[in-house]
Amino acid sequence: MNKGIDTEYGGIMYRSRLEASWALFFDTNRIRHKYEPKRIDLGIYRYTPDFWLPEFGLLVEIKPKDSKNRQNKQKAELPEDKCYRTALQTKYPMLLIQGKPHDHLVDIFNPATSRRTFTHRTVVRECEIKPCKASQMLQADGSGKVIILTDSVTNVESLRFTKQQKPLSLDVEI
Repeated sequence: MNKGIDTEYGGIMYRSRLEASWALFFDTNRIRHKYEPKRIDLGIYRYTPDFWLPEFGLLVEIKPKDSKNRQNKQKAELPEDKCYRTALQTKYPMLLIQGKPHDHLVDIFNPATSRRTFTHRTVVRECEIKPCKASQMLQADGSGKVIILTDSVTNVESLRFTKQQKPLSLDVEI
């Protein structure tokens, strides 16, 4: 597993340049965010998502887009599995963003959907992930009020998150 280069941005030390670049993206688009908000007990281990977007009720995990950085299944759980477990545990949707702000893919794990079918991913079993047919890209309008997912090929909007009137708190057992 490749370790990122610690990077300071806005007075916060991020574990990688990639995470710092997403913090800059959120700031530029006026999206309030908290870095590594809380450790979450997933039963067999504890896990800390990269970002919490309280005004949207979204958890975010950032990973490199390069498939060479994928973890070995025997050594550690895949990011998709962690996101799946985290969404179920916290009851909040979770975005897995792979890549840089200008070139990335997004998967959504939404605990509100039934039968382990998540938006843009279908999880048959925790260790079996079916990739979506179309890649999603995250966009923001710069107002801090809307986050939009669009199909990376057709540029058609597929999902929209709207800012809540009152920020949500991440209340989970740690």
